[in-house]
Amino acid sequence: MVVQNCHFAFDDGLREERGFEIMNENYGAIVRSCTMSGFAQAMHIIGFNDMLIEGCTITDNITGVNLCCLGSPSNNPNPDLGGGARGSAGGNTITGHTEYGLVNSTTNVIYAKYNTWDHNPPLENADYRNEGTGNIMVE
Repeated sequence: MVVQNCHFAFDDGLREERGFEIMNENYGAIVRSCTMSGFAQAMHIIGFNDMLIEGCTITDNITGVNLCCLGSPSNNPNPDLGGGARGSAGGNTITGHTEYGLVNSTTNVIYAKYNTWDHNPPLENADYRNEGTGNIMVE
């Protein structure tokens, strides 16, 4: 699956929905050059995804990218947002969220290098948050 050059926006101010939900085993999925703004969660990723995410603008949501779900053996996504095993170049803009740009509720080490964040360098518990036993690698 390739999702490219798409624009997902929700602008009624309620922020109740997910902009983009990736479910189950979408091995090899690519999300490139997409814009997602105005949602409770711009991207909600569950299952055993190893998707590549690059060149996206993920701004002005409550949470930018949420990797679900803590404690669930059937949900342990491992996306590459930059510098990971899939070879993502990063280049994502992950800014302006009221909570976090990236939340990792998995056991995986998530790569999210070479991106633009609200802080430079990105700050844990400001730009991103680990809620599982994994970690987030940023630069």
